[in-house]
Amino acid sequence: VEEAFLYGGNNSLKAEKREEKIAKDMEAVQACWKKLGGSESILYNEGGDKDVRQWKGVTVEDGRIVKIDWSGSKENAGGKLSGSIHEDIGELTELQLLDLHNNEISGAIPTSIGKCKKLIKLNLKSNKLDGELPKELGECELLEKLSLGNNDLCGKIPKELEKLKTLKSLKINNNSLEGSLPNALGKIVNLNQLHVYNNKLSGQVPEALDRWEKDFDFRYGNNKNNAGNTLEAQHREKYIKTDMDALLECWKTMKGERWEKDLPILYHNGGDKDVQEWRGVTVEYFKVENEKDNNGSEDEPPNGTPSADSPDSATPPNNTGSADADTDSANQEGTNTGDKFKGRVTRLDWSNKKAKPALKDEVLVVVGGGYIAGHIKKINSDGTYQVKLTDSGGVKKNVKLELLKDKENQEKYNPTDKEWSKLGGTIPKEIGNLDELTHLNLKDNELSGTIHQSIGNLKKLEILNLQSNRLTGVIPSALKKNVKMSEINLQHNLLTGEIPTFIGSFSKLEIIKLNNNEFDGELPREMGELCDRDKNQLTTLHIHYNSLTGDVCDKVDEHAKIDLVYGNNKGLRAPKRERPIAEDMKNVIKMWEEAGGNVNDLYNKAGDKDLKKWKGISTLRDGVDVNRVTSIDWRGCKLYNYIHKSIGELSALVELRLNSNSLKGFIPKTIENLNDLKVLDLSKNKLTGIIPKEIGRLESLEELALFNNDLSGNLPPSIGNCTKLEKIEIFSTQVGGSLPPSLGRLDQLRCLRLYNNCFSGNLPEDLGQLNKLEELQVSDNLLTGNLPKSLVNLEKLKLFEGHGNDFFAPADSDSVIKIPEEFQEMHRKLGKDFVTDWNKDELYLKKAEEAIDSIKDMAVRSKVNRLQRELCNYIKKSESVKAYEVFNTLQDLSKEQTDRLGKLTADVLLNYRFRDNGHRYKEIERIPDVEQEKQVEVPGDTDEERINLLLTMAVWKESEFQKMITKDIVDPMNKAEDIEKLCKAYKIDAWDYMYDRFGQVVEFAPNKYILDDTNSKEEGGEDEKVKDGQRSESNDITTSANSDESKDHGSLVRLDKVKARFGPPKSYQRALVKEKEGIAKLGESWTGLKDLNRVTLEFEDPLMLTLAYECIKKKYKIAGVKNKFEWIRTESYDQPPDIHINLNIGGSGQEKWLVEVQLMFSSILTIKKELHKFYDIVRATDPKRIMSPVFKDFKTNEQRAQEKARANLIEREKALREKEQAILAKERQEKELKDLKARFQSHSIDFSGSESQSGSASPTKSSRGGGSVGGCATPIGNGSDSPQQVGGEWKSADAEITNLRAAKEASAKKQKEQEKQIADLKNLVESLTMNATSASGELKKILSPKKQND
Repeated sequence: VEEAFLYGGNNSLKAEKREEKIAKDMEAVQACWKKLGGSESILYNEGGDKDVRQWKGVTVEDGRIVKIDWSGSKENAGGKLSGSIHEDIGELTELQLLDLHNNEISGAIPTSIGKCKKLIKLNLKSNKLDGELPKELGECELLEKLSLGNNDLCGKIPKELEKLKTLKSLKINNNSLEGSLPNALGKIVNLNQLHVYNNKLSGQVPEALDRWEKDFDFRYGNNKNNAGNTLEAQHREKYIKTDMDALLECWKTMKGERWEKDLPILYHNGGDKDVQEWRGVTVEYFKVENEKDNNGSEDEPPNGTPSADSPDSATPPNNTGSADADTDSANQEGTNTGDKFKGRVTRLDWSNKKAKPALKDEVLVVVGGGYIAGHIKKINSDGTYQVKLTDSGGVKKNVKLELLKDKENQEKYNPTDKEWSKLGGTIPKEIGNLDELTHLNLKDNELSGTIHQSIGNLKKLEILNLQSNRLTGVIPSALKKNVKMSEINLQHNLLTGEIPTFIGSFSKLEIIKLNNNEFDGELPREMGELCDRDKNQLTTLHIHYNSLTGDVCDKVDEHAKIDLVYGNNKGLRAPKRERPIAEDMKNVIKMWEEAGGNVNDLYNKAGDKDLKKWKGISTLRDGVDVNRVTSIDWRGCKLYNYIHKSIGELSALVELRLNSNSLKGFIPKTIENLNDLKVLDLSKNKLTGIIPKEIGRLESLEELALFNNDLSGNLPPSIGNCTKLEKIEIFSTQVGGSLPPSLGRLDQLRCLRLYNNCFSGNLPEDLGQLNKLEELQVSDNLLTGNLPKSLVNLEKLKLFEGHGNDFFAPADSDSVIKIPEEFQEMHRKLGKDFVTDWNKDELYLKKAEEAIDSIKDMAVRSKVNRLQRELCNYIKKSESVKAYEVFNTLQDLSKEQTDRLGKLTADVLLNYRFRDNGHRYKEIERIPDVEQEKQVEVPGDTDEERINLLLTMAVWKESEFQKMITKDIVDPMNKAEDIEKLCKAYKIDAWDYMYDRFGQVVEFAPNKYILDDTNSKEEGGEDEKVKDGQRSESNDITTSANSDESKDHGSLVRLDKVKARFGPPKSYQRALVKEKEGIAKLGESWTGLKDLNRVTLEFEDPLMLTLAYECIKKKYKIAGVKNKFEWIRTESYDQPPDIHINLNIGGSGQEKWLVEVQLMFSSILTIKKELHKFYDIVRATDPKRIMSPVFKDFKTNEQRAQEKARANLIEREKALREKEQAILAKERQEKELKDLKARFQSHSIDFSGSESQSGSASPTKSSRGGGSVGGCATPIGNGSDSPQQVGGEWKSADAEITNLRAAKEASAKKQKEQEKQIADLKNLVESLTMNATSASGELKKILSPKKQND
């Protein structure tokens, strides 16, 4: 079997019989490829010059080349082909397919192409071919498809093409072909597609081609020769002329003065002849029923009636004919049945389709292999979109426009279609002449006036869409003739009057949308007739936002499958629908209040009646309003109490999302009643107790998220009954025990995340039955034993994480990852994500360390500095072209660096996430998002006035803000001795922070988490003020506990647990730009400037970051939280992750004042600083804006390393000196003690008069037991002293010691008073320093220049 034998490439091996048979073909291919400008290495691919079957785009059968596909649409490492087509193409006599389209090939088509007699498909479109069509093409008698469009071909169409009896498709459009369309083309009996538009053809289309047929695609518009003559199709144009005239009249009326100028937009590729190519027009074919229509009387439009309701039922004529016919008459007998069919316009779509989606627009976004619904949450600066997905609530970031569809019309956006503009004017009477119209779509325009009565002539109309215009008046009575309609969409207009009763007689009507108009009166009872049919029942009735009254008729009210929306009318009711929803409303209120919410916040300014507008409530199921609560979404609503058992009464609930709150207590067992529940998300709360076994009764459940709670107990085996589960996320809890084997029954499961729990025992073998599983994460548990071999059966598995367990005991202590033989293939498949080793944490930390060292690329910094200097010189010399070249280079380089730093962020985070088995980090993931409040509204007629007032208020608040943060957070945290005391001071439950999952006490770890302050004086972030070429610095505030070290070594090393970096005042221009950008992007959702006073709290210990958040919660009123650490497994970050907090440090109403606090890791802050340097360049719109150097420190890596080593050496020397001094002090104390003992031993006092004495050196320290007093060297007694003398001296010494002690206490008291005075002075100096600028400005106003100098 020759396909199994490959021998080319780098072999010198020969296969003589093979090569002899195909030698000529190979030579021809090589010659053609060479003349087309292709490279030999690209052609040969892996086949070398021998094995042609491996050559690029070449197919071989039976030892001959049969196909060549060198189209430019395929990936081509050599780029597009140019040059011309070699004559040797004719040597490929067995060639069946030649595809060279979408290249840049020029020259003429060689006549030798006629030798390729077995050619079936020839595609040379979209090149630069010129010259005439070779008549030799007629020799390729097996040709079925010939595509030569979009070239520069000229001359006439050769009549020799009539020989191509099997030709089905001929496309020669968009060339410069001249002359008439030859009769010969009518003899090609199988031809069903002929495109000749956009040429210079003229004259009459041959009768054999001038016909309307469903299976004959003929496009001939935009043909005009140099004399102004056009190509005419008399028969086709005769039958459709009425429709064309009507369309032109409509265009004139709706376009107004611009109608003639915009005609090319309407004509598109069809010119004024070929209506099939007109924009938004669809033509279908109808059988001509009588001779009158056939002759086309001018007195009556040729509006023949088809033989059935639908044009699809029209039977095409016999189009076979004799293959041997030589004359036109013979051809007409077999194929010319054009006078039996006619074309008519059946669809008109002149809606204003959006070129791009706007904020909050509903869209469909590509996810996996299909589309998922969502809405535009944010439009990024690079033109991509953030889409919030409707079902999951997740956010899809950086979505490109080509991956989006308009949800309403299910069509992709077309940003190039900018020429279409909205239609205005009125709907003309001529619309009624399009009497074969089945679809009319004029939505999203600016049409005004009434709906013309002539619309009643459209008796075949099925869909009428006039949505979102300015139409007025009543629904025309003539519309009652349109009995075939299935959809009426008149929403968002200014229509008035009553809804007509005749709508109830439309037997096929399924969708009625009349909302957002000014209709009044009662809803007609006849609407009920639309619900009685067996087929085509009413499915949608939208009548909200009108002035309707009364009750909805019983039949509509009772029909559960109708999507009935009727709110915001004047008393319109649906009594039977409102009964069950009333019970749901009561239960929702119970739940909200039990959870700690204020009922007014629940009503969301909609009152206690309009449930559908309540906070987070939906009554939709699969897009249909079922008038029951189907979804509760209370994420991040600051709920803090319990989940009420009434949750079980909401039996229609499909989604329940209560995540990112502070809910406590147990999960209620009543959830077992929620039979339709698909999504249950209770994550990021403080729930306790066990996971109830009743959860196994939720047989419809698809997603279960309970992570970041204080749940305990086991995972109930009943979970195996939830067979529709696709995702389980139960991580960072205290749930433990063995994993239930019933997990193996969840055959739809794609994602199983059980990491950071207390699960023990072995992984169940049953997990190998989960054929759809893509993610399995069981890391950081207490699992043991070997991995089950069944895991190798999980073919779709993309991620497995199992570190932090005891699956594989290491044979030695090295860092080599050891994987058993049976898992080697699995390891090769998953690559770096296959985590099974016992020391993965160490490897992650090593990776993070490397990432931290590479944050600042000094080579790039130097390059940026050099380019900025060049830029400055070019601008100085007025060489704008060169300046812009450098400017573009700088921006490209900066974009590369922002991407690099974004990816580096993920690696740096590993340094914090995997220390201490992840315990110090885990609490960060529990911090919930909190909905953002708006900044205080200030008076002002313009944005400029308001911004100026806000900035002034910020100046007055700054000093107060800095003192609050320093006093309430920074100093107490830095001075805390241990976690327990810190938590006690702030009344925080210390349990979560004091003990890790193994029950070990967690300590402060200053030696492990050292803040390196060597770069603390580097330039700040994006908002720092630049004045006179100098960038102002942020204010760093730390505790005074380490002031001595700071003085000695310039703050090289800090052991503070938290460091505050207060941002400088925001410039007026920056604030104004940010305000306008926010309003433009977010509209009413914009919450204002909340970072006019801001501080970044810097941490090295993740545990301290979490504790800081808890301390802030206790001290201040939270006005918004964004946890940007949530997506920890993101491969790249647009912005460095942090905990972004807004605080209200004022009161309510006009006293309200929001400030910004960011909690950030020190290494991440370093990345942020580096990022903002490059952002300054990327955001610049003019080269002059980036002339000043963004990097002011140009030290090399070697210099930095030397400085760091020097600082470390100084620190080590200091530590050694301190240690030496401590040893010396200890030695002195021991010596003094020894001398003191000797002194007592040498004076054994006998009060009877005798005493033994021995020599002794006087001790240097005063003691009650003896020795010198006050440093005196005189002994207390000697051998000649009497006992009375000795006793007197002793009493005298005792009194002196008492006096000295009193003096010492007085001195200590005085010293404390002095220290207090020093502290008060420091505070005063600090306060004066903060207000120095302001004070200086005031003094300058009132002092003379001389006094200012003084």
